[in-house]
Amino acid sequence: MIALCHDHGMDAVAAGGLLAIMGLFDLVGTNRVGLADDRIDPRKLLFAYYGLRGLSLIYLPFANFTFFGLSLFAMFYGLDWIATVPPTLAIANRTFRHPQGPDPVRLDRRQPPDRRPLRLPFSPGPRAPPQGPIWTPLSSPALSRWGPPSWR
Repeated sequence: MIALCHDHGMDAVAAGGLLAIMGLFDLVGTNRVGLADDRIDPRKLLFAYYGLRGLSLIYLPFANFTFFGLSLFAMFYGLDWIATVPPTLAIANRTFRHPQGPDPVRLDRRQPPDRRPLRLPFSPGPRAPPQGPIWTPLSSPALSRWGPPSWR
């Protein structure tokens, strides 16, 4: 962003300030969406954040590479730069979490997590314990001829 702004005639220090504004608003946006993720459906949050990101990118060509115009872009784009990560993790956690494991994405611990067993549509069900001897590297035919390797 700094090189692009410099190519359009903006001072490199001012362009670096715009990048710092974007990073500051990214910090605020990411922390706020992490807290909102416990109270709002993550799919709705992702819809809102990707919509805001799209609108800010549509606005970018009309900013005319002025400091004020790019400051507005930096604020709105910074709010959702990394803010899509917590809702995405919440959706992945709900989909792929271990049935007995903790809920690592949840920040609001007032309600206990759902402990129902995870059932996927393609899951074959519980597996039977293995039958017969279990193969280990030391029980392989090649190592049984010479014995375990010497580490001395």
